[in-house]
Amino acid sequence: MSHIDYQLAERTHSQPHTPMRVRSPAAYLIGLTACLATALASIYEIQQESYPIKIWWQCQGVPNLQTQKVKYLEDATKAFYLARLAGRARVDRDLDDHIPPASILSSERYMKMVQQVIEESQENLGSQFMMRINCDLFNDLEWVQKDYDTDLSRNTNGVRGLLDIIYRIGLCVRGIDKHLNCPDSCRTKGLKFCKNAVHSIGVCGAYVPEELRLYTAEKEEEDAKAISEEFRRWHAMIPPANRMPISFFQHFVGRKELFINAFEAQVAAFKVPFCICEPFYSYDRVKEVCVEDKADYACGGGNPCMNGGECQKALQTSKGEPGSGREAEGEEEEEDQKNRLFVCKCLPAFRGELCENDFDPCAAGIGVKTCQPFKCVRVPEDPYNGFKCLCPPKTHKPKNPTEPVCVPIAACKGGDLQSGPCRAGGRCEQLPTGDPLDYKCHCPPGYGGRNCEDAPPEPYWSSWSSWGLCKWPKPAEACFQRAYQECTRQCIVHAPGQICQGPGRRIRYRVCDLNSDDEAVTKSLTPSQKEELQVAFSLCALSSTALSPGGKELEEENLLEPMRDLNALDDWVNAGPEEATYTLLPAVFRLLDQAALEAVNWPTLSDLAYLTGWIYACILLIALVFLWIHLLRVWILRYYDVDVDI
Repeated sequence: MSHIDYQLAERTHSQPHTPMRVRSPAAYLIGLTACLATALASIYEIQQESYPIKIWWQCQGVPNLQTQKVKYLEDATKAFYLARLAGRARVDRDLDDHIPPASILSSERYMKMVQQVIEESQENLGSQFMMRINCDLFNDLEWVQKDYDTDLSRNTNGVRGLLDIIYRIGLCVRGIDKHLNCPDSCRTKGLKFCKNAVHSIGVCGAYVPEELRLYTAEKEEEDAKAISEEFRRWHAMIPPANRMPISFFQHFVGRKELFINAFEAQVAAFKVPFCICEPFYSYDRVKEVCVEDKADYACGGGNPCMNGGECQKALQTSKGEPGSGREAEGEEEEEDQKNRLFVCKCLPAFRGELCENDFDPCAAGIGVKTCQPFKCVRVPEDPYNGFKCLCPPKTHKPKNPTEPVCVPIAACKGGDLQSGPCRAGGRCEQLPTGDPLDYKCHCPPGYGGRNCEDAPPEPYWSSWSSWGLCKWPKPAEACFQRAYQECTRQCIVHAPGQICQGPGRRIRYRVCDLNSDDEAVTKSLTPSQKEELQVAFSLCALSSTALSPGGKELEEENLLEPMRDLNALDDWVNAGPEEATYTLLPAVFRLLDQAALEAVNWPTLSDLAYLTGWIYACILLIALVFLWIHLLRVWILRYYDVDVDI
């Protein structure tokens, strides 16, 4: 695109159009184009406006933005350099004018502002956005003291140049109007660059040096964590005058679309400008002039080759590449090409002098050998091989655009296996063996199998344990607690959250007989303990006779009755054994007699005397408070010579 084209494009984005009064369809189309251009103008036409209320208080005193269009990168860079008191920074001294300053692209502070431009929605770009980042910049006290007050010597032109550089770079990486926002060597040269060039059409073009064509950003992985060594080698080959800092590209690793845009901006920055030649002339990169090229006459300034073939001078062609299946053809045609002005460089899926014949690399065996054991399919439009391999979508993928061979997809990475092949929420670990399909699943508790496909067994209740030794109450508690044995069982689970089905009984009790010769009784008591308990139980029998309703004695059979009720014996996991057994006692034994309970709760004589003393003490305290208030009033009145009777 020529410099005139750039001016037209920028004018389209910046100048409003007056509506035309012609009522033809063309007029309506022009009016619609004008409306669209006016809508887009706001992102490049910057002027100082009122700050929003939410940031008004913190933006007072910030220098206003100049009302002007956003400068091109080369113009903004010049303004920034001219404003610096000490001239260019050390890292910027060798850079061409159209290359953004490395001191800006390598600064974390400025790159955060570039990220704001990238992440802001497009409808919010323009004056308000530039005002906001201008305000944020001046609210950074460290930046004001070091850069604005010292380096820029309070030059607002330099600040505006800095903001324009950040704004243009952010839009370039976003992919908005790359021809306007990215570096451009032709635009830097100006209109006069090709004005007087001999045999030129007067338009500037740019080409990529051959040594820098070997790398493309498409090779980078989608989920890359760091810049690849291949990119670093390619970056080191770029001339220092056109090279952006490597730290600039590190900000976009893992975001492939942005990384590709940054890569294309770097390519545009190191392109070599030249003047496009007239027909039948070619540009000599050594002499840097247009020279006559008689061999181009045969192409007639066009392309006689079919099916996407490229017309070239006969001397530019060479023999078939090894392994392409065309070595014999290259040897046979070598003599014939010496007598021809041009040859057609065909796509891999075509043959013939004018690329008029179809060629199937799969049928010729080239693709079959590459794709084994998968199927090979001819792809006429493929510029690299002319075929592709049909890879299984869930397990394999093409190696890269130039190499169609199917390679395994790493089991623990993207594609259809984003969570890995592990089931039931298992965690996939890629093993360091070099084999992409070699992985290990860390399964949740209870799950098994290579992919955690084996579910844990169902939970079940264990069998009941044998009855334990008898547990006896203390003699003082013999009336309220009974001796008992217990047996238990557990719910056997194989994974968290499992619950055993059926009644949830985990413990059972039964009463012990003190006079029994059972081993559970004899081993749980010493003779002295047994004697003490016999006395205590006999006293309990007397008290139960006195306190039971109707004077009936509590029989052992009544005490055993709740022990036989399975529902009453269920689940005292959170209770102590004593509480559990006390709960099992009959209600008549637990509640005793209502009259007896009321008698126990009546206050004694000492309780009444204690309460009476507290009442008199409170009355005395209240009397003392009133007396103190009265005396205080008397003292105050006497102080002011007022007669008062006490």
